[in-house]
Amino acid sequence: MRGVHILILDNASVFLPHLVRQVAMTGATVTLLPPRGEVDWERFDGVIISGGSWGTTRREERRPYILWYKEVIPRIPRPLLGICQGALLLAYTYDEEGRAFLRLPQRLKGYVPVRFAPGFPLGEGEMPLYHSTLTVIQGVDEGRLIPCASSPVSRVEALMHPGRPHFGLLAHGEVTPHGEPSPILQRFVGLCREHALQRR
Repeated sequence: MRGVHILILDNASVFLPHLVRQVAMTGATVTLLPPRGEVDWERFDGVIISGGSWGTTRREERRPYILWYKEVIPRIPRPLLGICQGALLLAYTYDEEGRAFLRLPQRLKGYVPVRFAPGFPLGEGEMPLYHSTLTVIQGVDEGRLIPCASSPVSRVEALMHPGRPHFGLLAHGEVTPHGEPSPILQRFVGLCREHALQRR
Protein backbone atom coordinates (compact mmCIF):
# COMPACT_ATOMS: atom_id res chain seq x y z
CA MET A 1 0.00 0.00 0.00
CA ARG A 2 1.41 3.38 -0.95
CA GLY A 3 2.26 5.93 1.70
CA VAL A 4 0.66 9.28 2.39
CA HIS A 5 1.46 12.07 -0.07
CA ILE A 6 1.22 15.63 1.27
CA LEU A 7 1.25 18.76 -0.87
CA ILE A 8 2.71 21.91 0.71
CA LEU A 9 1.71 25.15 -0.97
CA ASP A 10 4.71 27.35 -0.28
CA ASN A 11 4.05 31.03 0.44
CA ALA A 12 7.74 31.80 0.97
CA SER A 13 7.66 30.92 4.66
CA VAL A 14 10.93 31.28 6.56
CA PHE A 15 9.84 28.16 8.45
CA LEU A 16 9.49 26.01 5.33
CA PRO A 17 12.51 23.79 6.19
CA HIS A 18 10.89 23.05 9.58
CA LEU A 19 7.59 22.23 7.89
CA VAL A 20 9.08 19.91 5.27
CA ARG A 21 11.16 18.15 7.93
CA GLN A 22 8.22 17.71 10.28
CA VAL A 23 5.95 16.27 7.58
CA ALA A 24 8.73 13.94 6.40
CA MET A 25 9.20 12.78 10.01
CA THR A 26 5.67 11.35 9.88
CA GLY A 27 6.73 9.07 7.03
CA ALA A 28 4.77 11.02 4.42
CA THR A 29 6.03 11.96 0.97
CA VAL A 30 6.23 15.74 0.50
CA THR A 31 5.70 17.75 -2.68
CA LEU A 32 6.26 21.53 -2.73
CA LEU A 33 4.40 23.76 -5.16
CA PRO A 34 3.98 27.53 -5.41
CA PRO A 35 0.46 28.99 -5.34
CA ARG A 36 -1.38 30.19 -8.45
CA GLY A 37 -0.53 27.14 -10.54
CA GLU A 38 -2.52 24.21 -11.85
CA VAL A 39 -2.80 21.44 -9.25
CA ASP A 40 -4.10 17.90 -9.64
CA TRP A 41 -5.58 17.56 -6.14
CA GLU A 42 -6.28 13.85 -6.74
CA ARG A 43 -2.53 13.14 -6.55
CA PHE A 44 -2.39 14.09 -2.88
CA ASP A 45 -3.80 12.78 0.39
CA GLY A 46 -3.60 16.12 2.18
CA VAL A 47 -2.69 19.76 1.63
CA ILE A 48 -0.84 22.23 3.85
CA ILE A 49 -0.88 25.97 3.14
CA SER A 50 2.31 27.39 4.63
CA GLY A 51 2.77 30.67 6.40
CA GLY A 52 4.46 33.54 4.61
CA SER A 53 5.45 37.17 4.65
CA TRP A 54 2.58 38.80 2.78
CA GLY A 55 1.87 41.04 5.76
CA THR A 56 4.82 43.16 4.65
CA THR A 57 3.81 43.41 0.98
CA ARG A 58 1.48 45.90 -0.62
CA ARG A 59 -2.20 45.09 -1.03
CA GLU A 60 -2.00 45.00 -4.84
CA GLU A 61 0.79 42.43 -4.62
CA ARG A 62 -1.14 40.20 -2.21
CA ARG A 63 -4.48 40.34 -3.98
CA PRO A 64 -3.84 37.86 -6.86
CA TYR A 65 -2.69 35.23 -4.36
CA ILE A 66 -5.64 35.79 -2.02
CA LEU A 67 -8.09 35.55 -4.92
CA TRP A 68 -6.46 32.32 -6.15
CA TYR A 69 -6.73 30.76 -2.70
CA LYS A 70 -10.34 31.90 -2.30
CA GLU A 71 -11.15 30.12 -5.54
CA VAL A 72 -9.29 26.85 -4.93
CA ILE A 73 -9.66 26.21 -1.17
CA PRO A 74 -13.35 25.19 -1.36
CA ARG A 75 -12.47 22.82 -4.23
CA ILE A 76 -9.77 20.93 -2.33
CA PRO A 77 -11.30 17.48 -1.66
CA ARG A 78 -8.68 16.44 0.89
CA PRO A 79 -7.80 17.29 4.50
CA LEU A 80 -6.28 20.76 4.52
CA LEU A 81 -4.25 22.62 7.13
CA GLY A 82 -3.57 26.35 6.85
CA ILE A 83 -0.68 27.53 9.04
CA CYS A 84 -0.41 31.18 10.18
CA GLN A 85 -1.09 33.04 6.94
CA GLY A 86 -2.77 29.85 5.73
CA ALA A 87 -5.25 30.13 8.63
CA LEU A 88 -5.98 33.75 7.65
CA LEU A 89 -6.62 32.57 4.09
CA LEU A 90 -9.17 30.06 5.34
CA ALA A 91 -10.95 32.84 7.22
CA TYR A 92 -10.89 35.03 4.10
CA THR A 93 -12.28 32.18 2.02
CA TYR A 94 -15.03 30.81 4.22
CA ASP A 95 -15.95 33.82 6.35
CA GLU A 96 -15.16 37.00 4.45
CA GLU A 97 -17.80 39.08 6.24
CA GLY A 98 -17.80 37.64 9.76
CA ARG A 99 -14.12 37.19 10.48
CA ALA A 100 -12.38 39.82 12.60
CA PHE A 101 -8.63 40.33 12.30
CA LEU A 102 -6.48 42.48 14.55
CA ARG A 103 -3.25 44.02 13.29
CA LEU A 104 -0.66 44.06 16.07
CA PRO A 105 1.56 47.11 16.69
CA GLN A 106 4.63 44.90 16.32
CA ARG A 107 5.32 41.34 15.23
CA LEU A 108 4.52 38.69 17.82
CA LYS A 109 7.46 36.28 17.99
CA GLY A 110 7.86 33.47 20.48
CA TYR A 111 5.96 30.75 22.30
CA VAL A 112 2.44 31.41 23.55
CA PRO A 113 0.28 28.98 25.58
CA VAL A 114 -2.58 27.77 23.37
CA ARG A 115 -5.61 25.98 24.83
CA PHE A 116 -7.53 23.69 22.48
CA ALA A 117 -11.25 23.08 22.69
CA PRO A 118 -12.33 19.51 23.51
CA GLY A 119 -12.76 17.37 20.43
CA PHE A 120 -10.46 19.33 18.11
CA PRO A 121 -8.80 16.61 15.97
CA LEU A 122 -5.36 18.22 15.79
CA GLY A 123 -4.68 19.26 19.39
CA GLU A 124 -5.81 18.83 22.97
CA GLY A 125 -5.30 20.49 26.33
CA GLU A 126 -2.82 23.35 26.49
CA MET A 127 0.57 23.54 24.80
CA PRO A 128 3.09 26.29 24.02
CA LEU A 129 3.16 27.02 20.29
CA TYR A 130 5.50 29.27 18.34
CA HIS A 131 4.10 32.45 16.77
CA SER A 132 5.54 34.84 14.22
CA THR A 133 2.73 37.11 13.07
CA LEU A 134 1.51 40.66 12.69
CA THR A 135 -2.15 39.63 12.58
CA VAL A 136 -4.33 37.64 14.96
CA ILE A 137 -7.92 36.43 14.63
CA GLN A 138 -10.36 37.96 17.10
CA GLY A 139 -13.52 36.29 15.88
CA VAL A 140 -15.33 34.33 13.16
CA ASP A 141 -18.93 33.64 12.21
CA GLU A 142 -19.42 30.33 14.02
CA GLY A 143 -21.91 29.20 11.42
CA ARG A 144 -19.14 29.28 8.84
CA LEU A 145 -16.04 28.38 10.85
CA ILE A 146 -15.71 26.78 14.28
CA PRO A 147 -13.18 28.33 16.71
CA CYS A 148 -11.13 25.49 18.22
CA ALA A 149 -8.44 27.15 20.37
CA SER A 150 -7.59 30.40 22.10
CA SER A 151 -4.63 32.09 23.78
CA PRO A 152 -3.84 35.29 25.70
CA VAL A 153 -3.06 37.00 22.36
CA SER A 154 -5.75 35.62 20.04
CA ARG A 155 -9.34 34.60 20.65
CA VAL A 156 -9.16 32.24 17.65
CA GLU A 157 -5.88 30.30 17.56
CA ALA A 158 -7.34 27.41 15.58
CA LEU A 159 -10.44 26.92 13.49
CA MET A 160 -12.15 24.30 11.38
CA HIS A 161 -14.79 24.16 8.69
CA PRO A 162 -18.05 22.58 9.93
CA GLY A 163 -18.50 20.35 6.88
CA ARG A 164 -15.02 19.71 5.47
CA PRO A 165 -11.76 18.45 7.03
CA HIS A 166 -10.24 21.92 6.58
CA PHE A 167 -8.33 23.38 9.54
CA GLY A 168 -6.46 26.56 10.36
CA LEU A 169 -3.74 27.12 12.96
CA LEU A 170 -2.46 30.63 13.69
CA ALA A 171 0.75 29.36 15.33
CA HIS A 172 3.64 27.67 13.56
CA GLY A 173 3.07 24.13 14.78
CA GLU A 174 6.03 23.00 12.69
CA VAL A 175 8.44 24.85 15.02
CA THR A 176 9.13 22.86 18.20
CA PRO A 177 11.52 23.79 21.04
CA HIS A 178 14.11 21.09 20.34
CA GLY A 179 13.14 19.91 16.87
CA GLU A 180 11.04 17.09 18.30
CA PRO A 181 8.06 15.79 16.28
CA SER A 182 5.13 18.17 16.16
CA PRO A 183 2.04 16.51 17.66
CA ILE A 184 -0.20 18.74 15.53
CA LEU A 185 1.42 17.67 12.26
CA GLN A 186 1.54 14.05 13.40
CA ARG A 187 -2.21 14.20 13.95
CA PHE A 188 -2.88 15.98 10.67
CA VAL A 189 -0.94 13.42 8.62
CA GLY A 190 -2.69 10.66 10.56
CA LEU A 191 -6.03 12.20 9.56
CA CYS A 192 -4.88 12.31 5.94
CA ARG A 193 -3.93 8.63 6.20
CA GLU A 194 -7.40 7.74 7.54
CA HIS A 195 -9.12 9.63 4.74
CA ALA A 196 -6.88 7.96 2.16
CA LEU A 197 -7.73 4.50 3.50
CA GLN A 198 -11.44 5.29 3.30
CA ARG A 199 -11.06 6.14 -0.39
CA ARG A 200 -9.28 2.89 -1.25
